[in-house]
Amino acid sequence: MYKKELELGREYLNASTYLAMDDVALKGFSAMYNKFYDLQWEQSNKIRKYLMKRGARVIQPSIVVICL
Repeated sequence: MYKKELELGREYLNASTYLAMDDVALKGFSAMYNKFYDLQWEQSNKIRKYLMKRGARVIQPSIVVICL
């Protein structure tokens, strides 16, 4: 659930950025999606804090280093 909240927030941020571009120029929609992003970010932080309070563990994916 936490991951889906973050993904949805990222989609809102992408939509806001796209709608704010010069050739699209839909500032009202950009502001609306930016507000949606802020709300999703707050919600995901609430979920994260609750999970950490309940003893959740963070599993970091391993980073593969490619030597050229």
